[in-house]
Amino acid sequence: MKLSQLKRTLPGARSHNFHDREIRSIACDSRNRCDSGLFIAIRGENQDGHPFAVDARANGAAAVVVEHKLDLPADTPQIVVQDTRVAAALLSDKFFGQPSRSLTLVGITGTNGKTSTSWMLRSILEAAGHSTGLLGTVQYLAGRRCIPARNTTPSPIEINNMLAEMVQAGQKHAVMEVSSHALVQKRTVGLAFDGAVFTNLTDKEHLDYHKTFAAYRDAKCLLFEALPETSFAAINIEDPSAGFICQRTSASVITYGVCREADVRAIITASTMAGTHFELYTPAGMTEIEASFFGRYNVSNATAAATAALGMGIGIDAIKQGLEEYEGTPGRLEVIDCGQDFSVLVDYAHSADALANVMATLREVAPARVIAVFGCGGDRDRSKRPEMGRIAAKYADYFVLTADNSRTERTQDIIAQIEAGTGGCDHYDVEPDRTAAIRLAVGQAQPGDVVLIAGKGHETYQVTGNTSVPYDDRRQAQEALQQLGMEKVKATVA
Repeated sequence: MKLSQLKRTLPGARSHNFHDREIRSIACDSRNRCDSGLFIAIRGENQDGHPFAVDARANGAAAVVVEHKLDLPADTPQIVVQDTRVAAALLSDKFFGQPSRSLTLVGITGTNGKTSTSWMLRSILEAAGHSTGLLGTVQYLAGRRCIPARNTTPSPIEINNMLAEMVQAGQKHAVMEVSSHALVQKRTVGLAFDGAVFTNLTDKEHLDYHKTFAAYRDAKCLLFEALPETSFAAINIEDPSAGFICQRTSASVITYGVCREADVRAIITASTMAGTHFELYTPAGMTEIEASFFGRYNVSNATAAATAALGMGIGIDAIKQGLEEYEGTPGRLEVIDCGQDFSVLVDYAHSADALANVMATLREVAPARVIAVFGCGGDRDRSKRPEMGRIAAKYADYFVLTADNSRTERTQDIIAQIEAGTGGCDHYDVEPDRTAAIRLAVGQAQPGDVVLIAGKGHETYQVTGNTSVPYDDRRQAQEALQQLGMEKVKATVA
Protein backbone atom coordinates (compact mmCIF):
# COMPACT_ATOMS: atom_id res chain seq x y z
CA MET A 1 0.00 0.00 0.00
CA LYS A 2 1.27 3.48 -0.81
CA LEU A 3 2.42 5.67 2.07
CA SER A 4 0.17 8.45 0.76
CA GLN A 5 -2.88 6.16 1.08
CA LEU A 6 -2.02 5.40 4.69
CA LYS A 7 -1.36 9.04 5.50
CA ARG A 8 -4.87 9.95 4.37
CA THR A 9 -6.34 7.81 7.18
CA LEU A 10 -4.77 10.13 9.79
CA PRO A 11 -6.79 13.36 10.19
CA GLY A 12 -4.60 16.40 10.81
CA ALA A 13 -1.32 14.59 10.12
CA ARG A 14 1.67 16.68 9.05
CA SER A 15 4.67 15.38 7.17
CA HIS A 16 8.38 16.11 6.83
CA ASN A 17 10.64 14.93 4.01
CA PHE A 18 7.62 13.24 2.48
CA HIS A 19 8.03 11.25 -0.70
CA ASP A 20 5.67 8.46 -1.61
CA ARG A 21 6.76 4.83 -1.49
CA GLU A 22 5.36 1.33 -1.17
CA ILE A 23 4.75 0.15 2.41
CA ARG A 24 4.87 -3.60 2.89
CA SER A 25 4.52 -3.91 6.68
CA ILE A 26 3.72 -2.00 9.87
CA ALA A 27 5.60 -2.30 13.16
CA CYS A 28 5.77 -0.72 16.62
CA ASP A 29 8.84 -2.69 17.72
CA SER A 30 12.12 -1.33 16.37
CA ARG A 31 13.83 -4.69 16.92
CA ASN A 32 11.73 -6.41 14.26
CA ARG A 33 12.96 -6.51 10.69
CA CYS A 34 10.72 -4.09 8.80
CA ASP A 35 11.83 -3.99 5.13
CA SER A 36 9.89 -1.27 3.29
CA GLY A 37 7.88 -0.93 6.48
CA LEU A 38 6.21 1.83 8.46
CA PHE A 39 7.46 2.23 12.03
CA ILE A 40 5.06 3.78 14.56
CA ALA A 41 6.73 5.27 17.64
CA ILE A 42 4.45 4.54 20.59
CA ARG A 43 4.84 6.46 23.84
CA GLY A 44 4.21 3.51 26.17
CA GLU A 45 3.71 3.11 29.91
CA ASN A 46 7.35 2.23 30.58
CA GLN A 47 9.20 3.16 27.40
CA ASP A 48 8.99 5.73 24.63
CA GLY A 49 9.39 4.38 21.11
CA HIS A 50 10.61 7.67 19.62
CA PRO A 51 14.32 7.20 20.53
CA PHE A 52 14.21 3.82 18.75
CA ALA A 53 13.17 5.22 15.38
CA VAL A 54 16.83 5.23 14.34
CA ASP A 55 17.04 1.49 15.06
CA ALA A 56 13.83 0.90 13.14
CA ARG A 57 15.28 2.75 10.17
CA ALA A 58 18.38 0.55 10.35
CA ASN A 59 16.09 -2.51 10.39
CA GLY A 60 14.49 -1.53 7.10
CA ALA A 61 11.71 0.91 7.99
CA ALA A 62 10.98 3.14 5.02
CA ALA A 63 9.05 5.79 6.98
CA VAL A 64 8.05 6.64 10.54
CA VAL A 65 4.96 7.91 12.34
CA VAL A 66 5.81 10.11 15.33
CA GLU A 67 4.32 12.68 17.70
CA HIS A 68 7.10 15.20 17.03
CA LYS A 69 9.74 15.64 14.35
CA LEU A 70 12.88 13.57 14.93
CA ASP A 71 16.49 14.03 13.88
CA LEU A 72 16.60 11.33 11.21
CA PRO A 73 18.31 11.05 7.82
CA ALA A 74 16.81 13.48 5.29
CA ASP A 75 15.50 10.62 3.13
CA THR A 76 13.21 9.39 5.94
CA PRO A 77 9.58 10.44 5.52
CA GLN A 78 8.13 11.45 8.90
CA ILE A 79 4.38 11.64 9.50
CA VAL A 80 3.63 13.67 12.63
CA VAL A 81 0.37 13.03 14.53
CA GLN A 82 -1.07 14.04 17.87
CA ASP A 83 -1.41 10.47 19.21
CA THR A 84 0.57 7.56 17.77
CA ARG A 85 -1.62 5.04 19.63
CA VAL A 86 -4.65 6.19 17.66
CA ALA A 87 -2.52 6.29 14.52
CA ALA A 88 -1.38 2.68 15.06
CA ALA A 89 -5.00 1.51 15.29
CA LEU A 90 -6.22 3.47 12.27
CA LEU A 91 -3.21 2.55 10.13
CA SER A 92 -3.53 -1.15 11.02
CA ASP A 93 -7.20 -1.11 10.13
CA LYS A 94 -6.44 0.47 6.74
CA PHE A 95 -3.32 -1.60 5.95
CA PHE A 96 -5.08 -4.94 6.50
CA GLY A 97 -8.14 -3.96 4.47
CA GLN A 98 -10.53 -2.96 7.27
CA PRO A 99 -11.25 -6.61 8.14
CA SER A 100 -13.63 -5.91 11.04
CA ARG A 101 -16.11 -4.53 8.51
CA SER A 102 -16.22 -7.93 6.81
CA LEU A 103 -17.01 -9.72 10.06
CA THR A 104 -19.81 -9.72 12.60
CA LEU A 105 -17.59 -8.70 15.50
CA VAL A 106 -18.62 -8.83 19.16
CA GLY A 107 -16.49 -7.45 22.01
CA ILE A 108 -16.76 -8.80 25.56
CA THR A 109 -15.56 -6.79 28.54
CA GLY A 110 -15.81 -6.95 32.34
CA THR A 111 -13.67 -7.84 35.34
CA ASN A 112 -14.52 -11.53 35.34
CA GLY A 113 -16.20 -13.95 32.94
CA LYS A 114 -14.85 -12.55 29.66
CA THR A 115 -13.05 -15.72 28.65
CA SER A 116 -15.77 -18.23 29.51
CA THR A 117 -18.44 -16.02 27.93
CA SER A 118 -16.43 -15.68 24.71
CA TRP A 119 -15.89 -19.44 24.44
CA MET A 120 -19.57 -20.11 25.14
CA LEU A 121 -20.62 -17.59 22.49
CA ARG A 122 -18.22 -19.17 20.01
CA SER A 123 -19.76 -22.58 20.78
CA ILE A 124 -23.24 -21.17 20.08
CA LEU A 125 -22.14 -19.60 16.80
CA GLU A 126 -20.44 -22.81 15.70
CA ALA A 127 -23.64 -24.74 16.57
CA ALA A 128 -25.51 -22.30 14.30
CA GLY A 129 -23.13 -23.19 11.46
CA HIS A 130 -20.87 -20.13 11.65
CA SER A 131 -17.12 -20.73 11.68
CA THR A 132 -15.97 -18.20 14.28
CA GLY A 133 -12.65 -16.57 15.11
CA LEU A 134 -11.65 -15.81 18.69
CA LEU A 135 -9.26 -13.34 20.31
CA GLY A 136 -8.87 -13.66 24.07
CA THR A 137 -6.90 -14.41 27.20
CA VAL A 138 -6.21 -18.09 26.50
CA GLN A 139 -5.49 -18.15 22.77
CA TYR A 140 -6.19 -16.55 19.41
CA LEU A 141 -8.11 -18.66 16.89
CA ALA A 142 -7.79 -17.12 13.44
CA GLY A 143 -8.79 -19.23 10.48
CA ARG A 144 -6.87 -22.48 10.88
CA ARG A 145 -4.30 -21.01 13.24
CA CYS A 146 -4.30 -21.43 17.02
CA ILE A 147 -1.88 -18.99 18.67
CA PRO A 148 -1.11 -18.88 22.43
CA ALA A 149 -2.23 -15.48 23.71
CA ARG A 150 0.28 -13.00 25.12
CA ASN A 151 -2.35 -10.42 26.09
CA THR A 152 -6.10 -10.55 26.56
CA THR A 153 -6.37 -7.95 23.79
CA PRO A 154 -3.29 -7.83 21.50
CA SER A 155 -1.83 -4.80 19.74
CA PRO A 156 -3.87 -3.16 16.97
CA ILE A 157 -1.44 -4.52 14.39
CA GLU A 158 -1.96 -8.08 15.66
CA ILE A 159 -5.72 -7.60 16.01
CA ASN A 160 -6.23 -6.44 12.43
CA ASN A 161 -3.76 -8.96 11.03
CA MET A 162 -5.66 -11.84 12.67
CA LEU A 163 -9.06 -10.44 11.73
CA ALA A 164 -7.79 -10.32 8.15
CA GLU A 165 -6.74 -13.98 8.46
CA MET A 166 -10.27 -14.84 9.57
CA VAL A 167 -11.73 -13.05 6.56
CA GLN A 168 -9.30 -14.77 4.20
CA ALA A 169 -10.25 -18.15 5.74
CA GLY A 170 -13.91 -17.46 4.96
CA GLN A 171 -14.99 -16.78 8.53
CA LYS A 172 -17.86 -14.32 8.96
CA HIS A 173 -17.99 -14.03 12.76
CA ALA A 174 -15.49 -13.14 15.46
CA VAL A 175 -15.59 -12.88 19.25
CA MET A 176 -13.06 -10.72 21.05
CA GLU A 177 -12.24 -10.12 24.70
CA VAL A 178 -11.62 -6.43 25.29
CA SER A 179 -9.59 -5.45 28.36
CA SER A 180 -9.74 -2.09 30.11
CA HIS A 181 -6.02 -1.64 29.43
CA ALA A 182 -6.61 -2.10 25.71
CA LEU A 183 -9.44 0.42 25.69
CA VAL A 184 -7.41 3.09 27.50
CA GLN A 185 -4.45 2.38 25.23
CA LYS A 186 -6.74 2.76 22.18
CA ARG A 187 -5.91 -0.64 20.68
CA THR A 188 -9.49 -1.09 19.44
CA VAL A 189 -9.93 2.32 17.79
CA GLY A 190 -11.35 1.93 14.28
CA LEU A 191 -12.78 -1.56 14.81
CA ALA A 192 -16.38 -1.97 13.64
CA PHE A 193 -18.07 -3.77 16.54
CA ASP A 194 -21.56 -5.11 15.87
CA GLY A 195 -22.20 -5.60 19.55
CA ALA A 196 -20.64 -5.73 22.99
CA VAL A 197 -21.17 -7.62 26.25
CA PHE A 198 -20.68 -6.30 29.79
CA THR A 199 -20.19 -9.09 32.34
CA ASN A 200 -19.45 -7.31 35.63
CA LEU A 201 -17.19 -4.81 37.37
CA THR A 202 -15.48 -5.21 40.74
CA ASP A 203 -13.88 -2.43 42.75
CA LYS A 204 -10.63 -4.17 43.74
CA GLU A 205 -9.13 -5.16 40.40
CA HIS A 206 -6.66 -3.32 38.15
CA LEU A 207 -6.49 -0.35 40.50
CA ASP A 208 -2.70 -0.56 40.26
CA TYR A 209 -3.20 0.66 36.68
CA HIS A 210 -6.41 2.72 36.70
CA LYS A 211 -5.88 4.13 40.25
CA THR A 212 -9.61 4.64 40.96
CA PHE A 213 -12.76 2.60 40.43
CA ALA A 214 -14.32 5.51 38.52
CA ALA A 215 -11.42 5.53 36.05
CA TYR A 216 -11.68 1.75 35.68
CA ARG A 217 -15.42 1.99 34.99
CA ASP A 218 -14.88 4.84 32.51
CA ALA A 219 -12.36 2.66 30.67
CA LYS A 220 -14.94 -0.11 30.26
CA CYS A 221 -17.47 2.43 29.00
CA LEU A 222 -15.21 3.33 26.07
CA LEU A 223 -16.27 0.13 24.30
CA PHE A 224 -19.97 0.93 24.63
CA GLU A 225 -19.58 4.61 23.76
CA ALA A 226 -18.04 3.61 20.43
CA LEU A 227 -20.94 1.32 19.44
CA PRO A 228 -23.17 2.59 16.60
CA GLU A 229 -26.95 2.79 17.00
CA THR A 230 -27.35 -0.26 14.76
CA SER A 231 -25.43 -2.49 17.20
CA PHE A 232 -26.45 -4.12 20.49
CA ALA A 233 -25.17 -3.93 24.06
CA ALA A 234 -25.76 -6.98 26.28
CA ILE A 235 -25.67 -5.71 29.87
CA ASN A 236 -25.62 -7.71 33.11
CA ILE A 237 -28.53 -6.07 34.98
CA GLU A 238 -27.32 -7.59 38.27
CA ASP A 239 -24.15 -5.50 38.34
CA PRO A 240 -24.31 -2.11 40.12
CA SER A 241 -22.61 -0.43 37.13
CA ALA A 242 -25.23 -1.64 34.64
CA GLY A 243 -27.29 1.56 34.67
CA PHE A 244 -24.21 3.73 34.33
CA ILE A 245 -23.06 1.81 31.24
CA CYS A 246 -26.54 1.81 29.70
CA GLN A 247 -26.51 5.61 29.84
CA ARG A 248 -23.19 5.73 28.00
CA THR A 249 -24.20 3.89 24.84
CA SER A 250 -26.45 4.60 21.87
CA ALA A 251 -26.65 0.88 20.99
CA SER A 252 -29.80 -1.16 21.56
CA VAL A 253 -29.54 -2.45 25.13
CA ILE A 254 -30.49 -6.05 25.94
CA THR A 255 -30.34 -6.85 29.66
CA TYR A 256 -29.66 -10.26 31.15
CA GLY A 257 -29.55 -11.76 34.62
CA VAL A 258 -29.90 -14.87 36.75
CA CYS A 259 -33.15 -15.10 38.71
CA ARG A 260 -33.75 -11.39 38.05
CA GLU A 261 -36.22 -9.64 35.78
CA ALA A 262 -34.35 -8.95 32.55
CA ASP A 263 -34.79 -9.26 28.80
CA VAL A 264 -32.96 -12.59 29.01
CA ARG A 265 -33.27 -14.46 32.29
CA ALA A 266 -31.94 -17.76 33.62
CA ILE A 267 -33.45 -19.76 36.47
CA ILE A 268 -31.31 -22.53 37.95
CA THR A 269 -33.27 -25.65 38.80
CA ALA A 270 -30.42 -28.02 39.75
CA SER A 271 -26.64 -27.82 40.13
CA THR A 272 -24.06 -30.45 41.08
CA MET A 273 -20.41 -31.18 40.34
CA ALA A 274 -21.68 -32.98 37.23
CA GLY A 275 -23.36 -29.89 35.78
CA THR A 276 -26.30 -27.51 35.89
CA HIS A 277 -29.88 -27.56 34.67
CA PHE A 278 -31.43 -24.16 34.08
CA GLU A 279 -34.30 -22.55 32.24
CA LEU A 280 -33.53 -19.73 29.84
CA TYR A 281 -36.28 -17.18 29.17
CA THR A 282 -35.76 -14.94 26.14
CA PRO A 283 -37.84 -12.74 23.80
CA ALA A 284 -37.53 -15.64 21.31
CA GLY A 285 -39.01 -18.15 23.75
CA MET A 286 -37.97 -20.40 26.64
CA THR A 287 -35.63 -23.37 26.52
CA GLU A 288 -34.15 -25.73 29.10
CA ILE A 289 -30.37 -26.17 29.21
CA GLU A 290 -28.60 -29.25 30.55
CA ALA A 291 -25.02 -27.94 30.85
CA SER A 292 -21.80 -29.65 31.89
CA PHE A 293 -20.58 -26.54 33.77
CA PHE A 294 -21.70 -25.61 37.28
CA GLY A 295 -21.99 -22.49 39.41
CA ARG A 296 -24.23 -19.45 39.34
CA TYR A 297 -21.49 -17.29 37.83
CA ASN A 298 -21.10 -19.72 34.93
CA VAL A 299 -24.84 -19.64 34.34
CA SER A 300 -24.48 -15.83 34.23
CA ASN A 301 -21.72 -16.22 31.64
CA ALA A 302 -23.92 -18.57 29.63
CA THR A 303 -26.80 -16.08 29.80
CA ALA A 304 -24.44 -13.34 28.59
CA ALA A 305 -23.41 -15.51 25.63
CA ALA A 306 -27.03 -16.33 24.86
CA THR A 307 -27.97 -12.64 24.97
CA ALA A 308 -25.18 -11.73 22.57
CA ALA A 309 -26.23 -14.55 20.25
CA LEU A 310 -29.79 -13.22 20.23
CA GLY A 311 -28.41 -9.78 19.39
CA MET A 312 -26.64 -11.39 16.43
CA GLY A 313 -29.86 -13.01 15.20
CA ILE A 314 -29.08 -16.56 16.35
CA GLY A 315 -32.09 -18.77 17.08
CA ILE A 316 -32.99 -20.34 20.42
CA ASP A 317 -32.32 -23.91 19.21
CA ALA A 318 -28.70 -23.08 18.30
CA ILE A 319 -28.27 -21.33 21.65
CA LYS A 320 -29.42 -24.45 23.48
CA GLN A 321 -27.21 -26.71 21.37
CA GLY A 322 -24.17 -24.49 21.72
CA LEU A 323 -24.41 -24.22 25.49
CA GLU A 324 -25.01 -27.94 25.92
CA GLU A 325 -22.09 -28.79 23.63
CA TYR A 326 -19.74 -26.31 25.30
CA GLU A 327 -16.83 -28.41 26.57
CA GLY A 328 -15.21 -25.85 28.82
CA THR A 329 -12.35 -23.40 28.49
CA PRO A 330 -8.68 -24.20 29.18
CA GLY A 331 -7.78 -23.20 32.72
CA ARG A 332 -11.35 -22.42 33.77
CA LEU A 333 -12.38 -25.05 36.33
CA GLU A 334 -10.41 -27.48 34.19
CA VAL A 335 -10.66 -31.03 35.53
CA ILE A 336 -7.44 -32.96 36.17
CA ASP A 337 -8.39 -36.63 36.26
CA CYS A 338 -5.84 -39.35 36.90
CA GLY A 339 -8.38 -41.84 38.23
CA GLN A 340 -8.28 -40.48 41.81
CA ASP A 341 -11.33 -40.65 44.10
CA PHE A 342 -11.45 -36.87 44.64
CA SER A 343 -11.69 -33.90 42.29
CA VAL A 344 -8.84 -31.60 41.21
CA LEU A 345 -9.71 -28.37 39.39
CA VAL A 346 -7.39 -25.73 37.90
CA ASP A 347 -8.86 -22.25 37.60
CA TYR A 348 -7.69 -18.78 36.62
CA ALA A 349 -9.41 -17.07 39.60
CA HIS A 350 -6.84 -14.46 40.63
CA SER A 351 -9.06 -11.68 41.97
CA ALA A 352 -11.08 -11.58 45.20
CA ASP A 353 -14.39 -11.61 43.36
CA ALA A 354 -13.42 -14.51 41.09
CA LEU A 355 -12.04 -16.55 44.00
CA ALA A 356 -15.18 -15.93 46.03
CA ASN A 357 -17.42 -17.00 43.14
CA VAL A 358 -15.53 -20.24 42.58
CA MET A 359 -15.12 -21.19 46.22
CA ALA A 360 -18.71 -20.35 47.19
CA THR A 361 -19.89 -22.53 44.31
CA LEU A 362 -17.65 -25.42 45.32
CA ARG A 363 -18.85 -25.08 48.90
CA GLU A 364 -22.41 -25.65 47.62
CA VAL A 365 -21.77 -28.60 45.30
CA ALA A 366 -18.72 -30.39 46.73
CA PRO A 367 -19.56 -33.82 48.22
CA ALA A 368 -16.99 -33.40 50.99
CA ARG A 369 -14.23 -30.90 51.84
CA VAL A 370 -12.95 -27.97 49.79
CA ILE A 371 -9.15 -27.63 49.65
CA ALA A 372 -7.49 -24.68 47.93
CA VAL A 373 -4.04 -23.62 46.72
CA PHE A 374 -3.44 -20.02 45.68
CA GLY A 375 -1.25 -16.93 45.91
CA CYS A 376 -1.29 -13.38 44.55
CA GLY A 377 0.70 -11.81 41.74
CA GLY A 378 3.46 -9.37 42.55
CA ASP A 379 3.60 -5.78 41.26
CA ARG A 380 -0.19 -5.73 41.09
CA ASP A 381 -2.99 -4.31 43.24
CA ARG A 382 -2.15 -5.19 46.86
CA SER A 383 -5.53 -4.33 48.37
CA LYS A 384 -7.07 -7.62 47.19
CA ARG A 385 -4.53 -9.79 49.02
CA PRO A 386 -6.04 -9.77 52.54
CA GLU A 387 -9.51 -10.03 51.00
CA MET A 388 -8.49 -13.24 49.22
CA GLY A 389 -7.17 -14.55 52.53
CA ARG A 390 -10.53 -13.79 54.15
CA ILE A 391 -12.37 -15.61 51.34
CA ALA A 392 -10.21 -18.71 51.67
CA ALA A 393 -10.65 -18.76 55.46
CA LYS A 394 -14.43 -18.55 54.99
CA TYR A 395 -14.97 -21.14 52.27
CA ALA A 396 -12.08 -23.64 52.40
CA ASP A 397 -11.76 -26.48 54.87
CA TYR A 398 -8.02 -26.32 54.29
CA PHE A 399 -5.82 -24.16 52.07
CA VAL A 400 -2.18 -23.60 51.15
CA LEU A 401 -0.74 -20.15 50.47
CA THR A 402 1.99 -20.10 47.85
CA ALA A 403 3.66 -18.13 45.05
CA ASP A 404 1.89 -16.83 41.94
CA ASN A 405 4.04 -14.77 39.54
CA SER A 406 5.72 -12.85 42.36
CA ARG A 407 7.62 -10.73 39.83
CA THR A 408 9.85 -8.22 41.64
CA GLU A 409 8.22 -8.66 45.07
CA ARG A 410 9.26 -11.17 47.73
CA THR A 411 6.88 -14.14 47.80
CA GLN A 412 7.01 -14.19 51.60
CA ASP A 413 5.85 -10.55 51.76
CA ILE A 414 2.91 -11.26 49.44
CA ILE A 415 1.88 -14.29 51.49
CA ALA A 416 2.08 -12.27 54.71
CA GLN A 417 -0.34 -9.73 53.21
CA ILE A 418 -2.76 -12.55 52.29
CA GLU A 419 -2.42 -13.99 55.81
CA ALA A 420 -3.44 -10.63 57.28
CA GLY A 421 -6.97 -11.30 56.06
CA THR A 422 -7.36 -14.84 57.39
CA GLY A 423 -8.56 -13.63 60.80
CA GLY A 424 -6.33 -15.96 62.76
CA CYS A 425 -7.79 -19.16 61.33
CA ASP A 426 -5.61 -22.23 61.74
CA HIS A 427 -6.70 -24.45 58.85
CA TYR A 428 -3.99 -23.46 56.36
CA ASP A 429 -0.29 -23.90 55.65
CA VAL A 430 2.29 -21.73 53.92
CA GLU A 431 4.46 -23.28 51.19
CA PRO A 432 6.18 -20.67 48.96
CA ASP A 433 7.22 -23.31 46.41
CA ARG A 434 4.13 -23.72 44.21
CA THR A 435 5.00 -27.26 43.09
CA ALA A 436 5.39 -28.37 46.70
CA ALA A 437 2.19 -26.53 47.64
CA ILE A 438 0.19 -28.41 45.03
CA ARG A 439 1.62 -31.72 46.23
CA LEU A 440 0.81 -30.80 49.82
CA ALA A 441 -2.82 -30.00 48.97
CA VAL A 442 -3.31 -33.10 46.83
CA GLY A 443 -1.74 -35.22 49.55
CA GLN A 444 -4.34 -33.97 52.06
CA ALA A 445 -7.32 -34.92 49.87
CA GLN A 446 -9.70 -37.69 50.89
CA PRO A 447 -12.46 -39.40 48.85
CA GLY A 448 -15.08 -36.87 47.73
CA ASP A 449 -12.93 -33.80 48.42
CA VAL A 450 -12.39 -31.05 45.87
CA VAL A 451 -8.93 -29.53 45.40
CA LEU A 452 -8.94 -26.10 43.74
CA ILE A 453 -5.64 -24.82 42.32
CA ALA A 454 -6.35 -21.16 41.65
CA GLY A 455 -4.67 -18.15 40.11
CA LYS A 456 -2.83 -19.28 37.00
CA GLY A 457 -5.30 -21.39 35.06
CA HIS A 458 -4.14 -21.72 31.45
CA GLU A 459 -0.80 -19.97 32.03
CA THR A 460 2.31 -21.95 31.14
CA TYR A 461 4.91 -19.84 32.93
CA GLN A 462 5.95 -18.58 36.36
CA VAL A 463 7.47 -15.11 36.72
CA THR A 464 10.04 -14.46 39.45
CA GLY A 465 11.98 -11.19 39.34
CA ASN A 466 12.29 -10.40 35.66
CA THR A 467 12.60 -14.04 34.66
CA SER A 468 9.84 -16.19 33.21
CA VAL A 469 10.25 -19.96 33.38
CA PRO A 470 7.98 -22.74 32.02
CA TYR A 471 5.36 -23.76 34.57
CA ASP A 472 1.88 -25.25 34.26
CA ASP A 473 -0.47 -25.93 37.19
CA ARG A 474 -2.19 -28.64 35.17
CA ARG A 475 1.02 -30.58 34.62
CA GLN A 476 2.07 -30.11 38.25
CA ALA A 477 -1.30 -31.42 39.41
CA GLN A 478 -1.00 -34.46 37.15
CA GLU A 479 2.49 -35.20 38.44
CA ALA A 480 1.33 -34.77 42.04
CA LEU A 481 -1.53 -37.21 41.45
CA GLN A 482 0.74 -39.70 39.71
CA GLN A 483 3.23 -39.45 42.57
CA LEU A 484 0.42 -39.96 45.09
CA GLY A 485 -0.72 -43.04 43.16
CA MET A 486 2.76 -44.52 43.23
CA GLU A 487 3.01 -43.86 46.97
CA LYS A 488 -0.30 -45.68 47.52
CA VAL A 489 0.94 -48.62 45.46
CA LYS A 490 4.14 -48.76 47.52
CA ALA A 491 2.16 -48.57 50.74
CA THR A 492 -0.11 -51.42 49.60
CA VAL A 493 2.87 -53.57 48.60
CA ALA A 494 4.60 -52.88 51.90
